[in-house]
Amino acid sequence: MAEFVGPVVLLDPGNFSPQYTANLCASITQLGVDVTLITSRPQFGEMPSPRGYRVGPLRSATARSARARMVLKACAYPFGLARTKRLLLSAKAPGILHYQWAHMPILDAGLVSGLRDSGWRIVATAHDFAAPPPFASLWKRQALRFYRSVDAVVVHTARLAELAGAEFRIPPSRLNVIARGDLGVLRGSQLSREEARTRIGIGGSGPVLLFFGMIKPNKGLVHLLRAMPEVLRVLPDARLVIAGEPVEKFESYAAVIGELGIERAVITRPGYVRDEDVGAYFQSADLIVLPHTEVSLSGVAWVALGFGRPIVGTNIGGLPDLVEEGVNGVLVPPGSSTALSEAITRTLRDPEQLERMGECARARFEARHSWARTAKETLELYRRLMNGLPG
Repeated sequence: MAEFVGPVVLLDPGNFSPQYTANLCASITQLGVDVTLITSRPQFGEMPSPRGYRVGPLRSATARSARARMVLKACAYPFGLARTKRLLLSAKAPGILHYQWAHMPILDAGLVSGLRDSGWRIVATAHDFAAPPPFASLWKRQALRFYRSVDAVVVHTARLAELAGAEFRIPPSRLNVIARGDLGVLRGSQLSREEARTRIGIGGSGPVLLFFGMIKPNKGLVHLLRAMPEVLRVLPDARLVIAGEPVEKFESYAAVIGELGIERAVITRPGYVRDEDVGAYFQSADLIVLPHTEVSLSGVAWVALGFGRPIVGTNIGGLPDLVEEGVNGVLVPPGSSTALSEAITRTLRDPEQLERMGECARARFEARHSWARTAKETLELYRRLMNGLPG
């Protein structure tokens, strides 16, 4: 099979996973491939500095609130695709276009069609199959068209491959399971629990639960809040830390906290958490809670396991591929505050098991996740496509 050194263009118009995309670009570049990232400013934080690859920035405006930023990105999306199409059609030779997110699949499918006719081969990473409201049925129909129009689809776990085949009728020959890499720059400094808690301003010695990441309805935070009174009855010194940018108004959650009378046990940090502070939050916690009601795969779960923290999560989407019952966490049915409280208290009341699950979480993560392996498997996929083989 002939070698392939590019060009590779990674397209992430919304830049909703900047660290993932930057690590993938850098790792593929280290294999001697010519890589360009076409993206906009991240929704939160700063653009990661490129490490050997080029960046073709798309224009995007900024706003104070997460919701406003998402609206502005949506308005700029069609113009970014048009600019990308002109850029790629003017390239000296076709190569690989690797989509990271297809947020407007009806437009994305049009871009793909025009480029494939010019010799480009298209790869799409399906990070999330959850259809966004309020146009879920329309989005799903257009996403089906998009994913069936590309040469290869990348998913991160075997369960997501099954979901892609069932939901979007993607042939197995075009599905590729490639795991995410390691934590990269998110790992930061190794801190003890006490050091981490001091750094983020959490006092006390009781167990700490962490709910982390963007706060959206499908994350199931309300179910975790309603589980807390029972958790506090069994473990009065437990605390819940909520850290992340709200996409919706946080006042509704604050009202639930007040209604339940758990203000003393809930520490809220609504806002973007900088990359350099992520490690302190995870290392301060004893248990990470992911009460999703709908999800394909959680990036927070991946970070938690990388820091050696057990997870109590819901048994949906690709989470069971990451969380093995009793080994590195516990899975419960979605939408059940009772099941959450039982799993949390049972896990926290057994410190030896909690420590074993944390050690297993880290060991399994380090054995299965590295950017070098992710880049190698991704490049092998590119080579197959450029040599006319199935994706």
